[in-house]
Amino acid sequence: MSLELETRKAQTTTRKVRVKMPNTILERLLVILSRYREASIAVIAVLLVAYFQFGSDGQFLSPQFLGVVLRDTGRLGLIAVAEVMLMITGEIDLSVSSTFSLAAYVMALMSVAWGVPLAVGAVAGVALGVLVGAVNGIITVRFRVPSLITTVGTLFFLQGIVVSIYNSQPIVTPVQEPFNEIFGESLYDPRADSLWSWHSLTAFTPLLWTALLVAAMTLVLNRTTFGLHTIATGSNIVGAKEIGVRTDRVKVYNFMIAGGCAAAAGIINTCQFGSADPAAGGPFLTLQAIAAAVIGGTSLLGGSGTAVGSLIGAFVVATLNNGLVLEMSHISKTFGAVTALVDVSIKLRQGEVLALVGDNGAGKSTLIKILSGFHQPDAGTIISRGKEVHFGSPRDARAHGIETVYQDLALIGDLSIYHNMFLGREYHKRILGVKLLDNRKMRDLAKTYLDTLGIEIPSVNSTVDLLSGGQRQSVAVARSIYSSPTVLVLDEPLAALGVREGANVLGLIQNLRRQRNVSIILIVHNYNQVFEVCDRITFLHSGEIVLDASTSDTPEEELIRIVKSGLGREAIAAAAAEVQRQMGKAEEDSGSI
Repeated sequence: MSLELETRKAQTTTRKVRVKMPNTILERLLVILSRYREASIAVIAVLLVAYFQFGSDGQFLSPQFLGVVLRDTGRLGLIAVAEVMLMITGEIDLSVSSTFSLAAYVMALMSVAWGVPLAVGAVAGVALGVLVGAVNGIITVRFRVPSLITTVGTLFFLQGIVVSIYNSQPIVTPVQEPFNEIFGESLYDPRADSLWSWHSLTAFTPLLWTALLVAAMTLVLNRTTFGLHTIATGSNIVGAKEIGVRTDRVKVYNFMIAGGCAAAAGIINTCQFGSADPAAGGPFLTLQAIAAAVIGGTSLLGGSGTAVGSLIGAFVVATLNNGLVLEMSHISKTFGAVTALVDVSIKLRQGEVLALVGDNGAGKSTLIKILSGFHQPDAGTIISRGKEVHFGSPRDARAHGIETVYQDLALIGDLSIYHNMFLGREYHKRILGVKLLDNRKMRDLAKTYLDTLGIEIPSVNSTVDLLSGGQRQSVAVARSIYSSPTVLVLDEPLAALGVREGANVLGLIQNLRRQRNVSIILIVHNYNQVFEVCDRITFLHSGEIVLDASTSDTPEEELIRIVKSGLGREAIAAAAAEVQRQMGKAEEDSGSI
């Protein structure tokens, strides 16, 4: 009797500890998400893509916008995966953003000042990044200084060096193929090139380099002694030391990896943008990389993290950063009894070229002057990079990366081209203690920069009054681009230009559009030229937006017909509805055939 009772108790106990196996698809999916951190982060990334795709009217997954997101994913991913290795050991590097800037500056300076090939300068820049990482590591492990304090000190020290070079101005780098194509130069034109072409591949080379590094780091963490010792150091440093792991050396090596990867990311970023910009590696870049690592499953306490997760985390951060660059919502403005704008709302996405069209007096200039800080709206808000801003002056707008090129161009005819390029931000040198203009440096930089943008000028020594209208327009645009704006507003850039000069200016805008580094608002009257360079068209009439359409979704002839169909919202709306009806009927007829 007692034996049977004991047997039943044993069976009951066995049933209580039995693990229930997942039966449904949902249960199996939840098990996978709980077991693999990368899978859960990937689900979040997919949901974000779906959200932005629906929120952008299907434009987010277009090659031009997705290309920008993947470009930033590559830049952040390079730094994030290096931070993962370091964070696994229980340390952190906040100086990677300054290394990011300094390495690119070294490469650009060696090329421009000494004629050193970009490839050699890149190697020197990466070596410098590794050296910075080694110094951070040695100070941290030898002197027992917390890595947070060590790297913050390095951050400010390197930033001081960067801003002292070239008066804190961007250094334009020459184009040396195939180096630029391999390391970030985008030659992709979504309207002319196939997604499977070489030009398409160049648009994604930063991401490909990052994916290669992620694969290498994944192999290191999972299949090498160094990776095993890295995890052991962060998980239980005392136990690792007792077993014989050289934990100090492991940490120093990971600091060196972080510095080298940050330097490589800065060099690739310079190849993308064509210049080494001291503002490109601000502290916010470091915080974004750390956020990408944490989102990807890396623990801030050490001992845990994945390289693949950091890449997915970088994609999430890049997706959040590249939604809308600018949004003007419900803007209204009156001047006495005259109503200039009524409840106007526009959106501008990263790298987009938006055409703002309308008759004289439609409100285009007023809207642009509000955006540029000359006027303040009576009602409405302006959101730049996700934050509400208030522009009390043009200086405030420029501080937020908004540059405007007006019809008068603001060029000084009696000054040379290169003096106009650097007017208000001149380079200087001291001779016997006297501060003088460094004309040679400004001349060389102006020539290099104009050549990079594809602007043909006989000589930068020529005075502006000797240039044609198209050349003057190109110089004005180049001067604005040199300040690395987020949004560039071009007010009637083709006005009073001949066919050839207008084609040159359109070519410059097309080049900027292909690079997708700056968003452009283009005010034009010639509707035919809109379709050559613009992604979207917004039509203003009597201070109201009566049409906002994509140039790729609507045929050129039909869109011009809508705009010219009559004066007033009702006439244009009726014409647009008729066009949509005819297009729908045409699709039905083709489907039935």
